[in-house]
Amino acid sequence: MSKDFILPSFEHLKPVYIEQCVRDLKIFSRRFEGNIENKSKERYEISIEKIKNGEPLLKKDFVVLAFCLSRLENEGYLNIFYRLFRKNLNSFAGVSSFVRPFTSYIYNNELNENTRRIYKLFRKIRPKLPNKPRYSIIDELLRKNPDLVNFLMEIKDNIQSKESIVDIEKYCKNIFMKDNDKAYFKYIKDFIIPNHTKQDLWLDFRRLIEIMNIEDKKDVFAGVLRCYKYNPDVKSYPRNWFEFIWQELKDPYDPYNSQWDGMDDVKDVFRMWLAYTKVLDFFINSIEGGDRRRCNFWTQYINCMYRVRHYPEANMALVMEFREHIIVEFAQPNNACYIYSKKFLNLEEIEKSLASSSLSPKEKVDLLKNRSLCEYRLSHREKWEYEFAARLLHLGYNKGRWSHWDSFRR
Repeated sequence: MSKDFILPSFEHLKPVYIEQCVRDLKIFSRRFEGNIENKSKERYEISIEKIKNGEPLLKKDFVVLAFCLSRLENEGYLNIFYRLFRKNLNSFAGVSSFVRPFTSYIYNNELNENTRRIYKLFRKIRPKLPNKPRYSIIDELLRKNPDLVNFLMEIKDNIQSKESIVDIEKYCKNIFMKDNDKAYFKYIKDFIIPNHTKQDLWLDFRRLIEIMNIEDKKDVFAGVLRCYKYNPDVKSYPRNWFEFIWQELKDPYDPYNSQWDGMDDVKDVFRMWLAYTKVLDFFINSIEGGDRRRCNFWTQYINCMYRVRHYPEANMALVMEFREHIIVEFAQPNNACYIYSKKFLNLEEIEKSLASSSLSPKEKVDLLKNRSLCEYRLSHREKWEYEFAARLLHLGYNKGRWSHWDSFRR
């Protein structure tokens, strides 16, 4: 089909005729796309039939088959394609049409004997690539790297050396790598993690992660969280990243949440940040005028906290789940703090009861202020911090990050 088009003039057409033309073009376009898909299948089958019958293949047959290398592999024809391609290579007038199918196969499959063989074919066509800037970078990579491992390692190193996603995308275009190739996301992940604190790259990183599949997302998030595994200063954690992880994966210790499967070594890092954020938000933002004193006290124990919940409907209650206890504080400072053994009251029971429409607001508050059920009822009298700390120590909860690091692993 010719690439030179004569543009129609709509100068004298009425709007109604233009709209009809648009509708007709849409209908024709859908039919045309279907024909292309059918033609592609037909051409593949025709080329395979030629192979079966021992008929000579034309260059267009090889191009069709090159775009179907994975299918050839699955159907057992890849070795035959390899032999026939090498045999007929010298008869090809041009080889540029094979560049993308070969790179696509290499970038989307694991390193194995088949990808190595296709890489050998790729290097065979290198001397016949057009002498144009478009092919200069891929030509140099092929020339310098006889082995596929070195070829991929150099690409990885080159991508890691870039300053921005824009630079990476320009480079990928020159090596015929698309943003839906598996290798692209693999190298992008390796770029994002060490550069995740660069604010000028944040929006680009977020855009890329949002289109990743869940496993690639988890790889990035786990890599980011590992950067803070031995950093006790929760306040220094990048809020934008941790909020994004919360948005995508939710609570790591929700028993019904499987999004964190396979990320056990970093769950505690996120738990720490989430507990700190929720406690801080409650005592500073949810209470009128804030309560810095109680905030300072409880943030010393975020290492012991498991899940933290805020219930505005129950007299502004804050429920903190520890290893073996539920601790309840209320927004108003004149309310006592209640400590329950999880044998008698657990978070699941609280969630279910407070979500019930059968309980009145008073009954919801009474659930969390049950004197007969609680193990301790502590008042916020003068120097109350000493009594609270002593009780918590008696129950086995210490201040500081590391004392309960392994208490929350399941």
